[in-house]
Amino acid sequence: MAEAALRPMGELPWGESSAARDRDDRTTTAHAFAGTAAAPEAGIAGRLAQLLSVVRSDRKRRFPGALGSESCWVVLLQLYAAHVYQHRVHIQALTERTGVPGTTVLRALDTLSAAGFVTRSDDRFDRRRVFVEITEAGASAMKECLLNSGSRAALF
Repeated sequence: MAEAALRPMGELPWGESSAARDRDDRTTTAHAFAGTAAAPEAGIAGRLAQLLSVVRSDRKRRFPGALGSESCWVVLLQLYAAHVYQHRVHIQALTERTGVPGTTVLRALDTLSAAGFVTRSDDRFDRRRVFVEITEAGASAMKECLLNSGSRAALF
């Protein structure tokens, strides 16, 4: 994330500076991401934490239940990246890239497949290998989630 794209901490969407006033304007409540003057690298780290929090919140909303699990999310991220860069990914490579145990990846793929977000296809040259791809519905959902999260995070 470029430092120029970051807004000063005073421009928080939830209130004035580092606090939001209650309706009666007599008390002030500090919010979790509000901060005082900090080193520039701490500000960048704080902004990244804000962005990740927004993405996580959007993920839970757009991918309810088991679809929003951590294992499904890391699988979707890898498959979406592969889709964007037009790479084919087989299950073993997906397991290695996500750092998730193979059985967990298979369960996540079953969940995502049932939702219509991924498809599997056999490798015609090696019958032991299965390729996995994100579907257009899955790619669209991921794109919408990530772009919406990014635009919401820009408000910070």
